[in-house]
Amino acid sequence: TAAMVFLPMYLILLASQLLNLEHKNATWRLAYTLPYSKHIIFWSKMAMLFTLNLSAHLLTMLLTIAAGMLLAFIKPDLGFTLSAIPWQHCAALTAKVLVCSFGILSVYYFVCFEIKNQVKSMGIGISLFIVVTIVAGWKYAFLIPTYYPMVSGMSYYKIVAAHEPLFAAKELITVGGYFVLFSLAAWYRACTKRMAV
Repeated sequence: TAAMVFLPMYLILLASQLLNLEHKNATWRLAYTLPYSKHIIFWSKMAMLFTLNLSAHLLTMLLTIAAGMLLAFIKPDLGFTLSAIPWQHCAALTAKVLVCSFGILSVYYFVCFEIKNQVKSMGIGISLFIVVTIVAGWKYAFLIPTYYPMVSGMSYYKIVAAHEPLFAAKELITVGGYFVLFSLAAWYRACTKRMAV
């Protein structure tokens, strides 16, 4: 449920806020006067974005487990204490949702880099979220970049039940394609775009 609703919204806010600080304060030129190449500045911003994404996923997993342990303490009749915490499933589910978010995070990064207005860039992200919610049952919905972060959590349990690999080839190709395409596009624009004051 968190991956379906909160994750896309979090990724939109994360990308737009991180780059909006640079746009709003007109600090891109200042960053480019530092004794570092544009490549290093771009990839450091990208690394920061993905580090924040990783920390959010890990924190969500740990807080979910802590909430379950607290509930087991408050209501022991629910039976949460009868079995050990399935750390392997927790880690696999977190890894699946994390990797599936890479493609859309690159798209958001590119959009937020190109559009200085935070409201417009967030509007594009929310529009993608609404579109994929409406057409989730469509057979080509997997081509929309927001699709995989939204369905990855629910599809994990089907994968475990069917003893299938954690990542399907179609999933890796689509997410990887968006990640590579939009990361390179943003990188090219960061290295060639003249930043206004």
